[in-house]
Amino acid sequence: MSKLGLLTLPLVENYGGIIQCACLASFLREQGHEVVLLRRAPDRSLPMRLAVQMLEKLPGQNIRGFRQRARELAQNQAFIDAFVGPASPLLYSSDDMARYARKAQIAGVVVGSDQVWRMQYVPKGGEGDYFLAFADASMKRVAYAASFGHDTWNYPELTAQASALLQKFDHVAVREKSGATICRDVFGRDSAVHVLDPTMLVDPAIYERMSPPAPGDQAPYLYRYILDDTAEISAITKLIKAALPAQTQARSTILTDSSEKPTIERWIANLRSADFVITDSFHGTVFAIIFRKNFVTLVNNNRGAGRFYSLMTELGLADRILSTAEQDRAATLVANPIDFDAVHDRIDRWREISRQFLQQALR
Repeated sequence: MSKLGLLTLPLVENYGGIIQCACLASFLREQGHEVVLLRRAPDRSLPMRLAVQMLEKLPGQNIRGFRQRARELAQNQAFIDAFVGPASPLLYSSDDMARYARKAQIAGVVVGSDQVWRMQYVPKGGEGDYFLAFADASMKRVAYAASFGHDTWNYPELTAQASALLQKFDHVAVREKSGATICRDVFGRDSAVHVLDPTMLVDPAIYERMSPPAPGDQAPYLYRYILDDTAEISAITKLIKAALPAQTQARSTILTDSSEKPTIERWIANLRSADFVITDSFHGTVFAIIFRKNFVTLVNNNRGAGRFYSLMTELGLADRILSTAEQDRAATLVANPIDFDAVHDRIDRWREISRQFLQQALR
């Protein structure tokens, strides 16, 4: 057994980001490792930390979104504690990260999954830490299903630092094929492996533990999980709903909506029980596939389209990707069933490759 640090993007309100971390932590523990989540925070002076803490608690305001984020984290904290497990305190600098790793006697660090190498998503000042700049020479360094978010590397000012740090990794695995190309062509790391997102790495039975099935309304429904709503998405939703049986209801979760959002458990249940799924989310797509739901994925260029095409092409589902300019295809996809047995056969083969990568990387 070894003690591993797990580094991913900050866990707050993003359902997929939280669940993928929980799945990766679960798999690592199944392999006999002790796991602690490394909580990298933005570089902040002590006065700024105190100000943020005050704004998180002060009612009647939401300056810079601090209070809203704190409330969303509070809603998800019990799930994070239960399924991600032990965590470090907030670490505000590379020195904090290095000191904590030494004090906690961490033997290795796994960075991933999600868009950990998309630098605008990384806590301010932590860019080098997501390439494990804080790790000392004795620590094993592994990237699992790390994603750049785009098909290109868009941070030339960080290329030299990232290149030097990636050469120190013991093993590198990325979530998209384009990520392996970036590692090779931009950073000179030509051995990156293409692996599954952690949500598909684990036995799907884990979702029964995360969100136990409960009796409820049996009426068929269309579930719309949307990160960035638009008029075009609304129009496509109407077309799809019209093509479904007349008794089909509609339920929606809009991540950018300020209204109350479901718990993680409820979000999983919404996807598991839906009759049809419309989403512009990568993990919304992943769970539609896991739960064998007829679905369409709407291209979300702002959040990175390449990851959709990488996954869906590998699984033979590229035709389920719909741009907002393809409204005429929407109703047709409702009538076209998905051969999920064939899809899951591909997942099973890819899952074995992904598990073997991690098992060998952490020996």
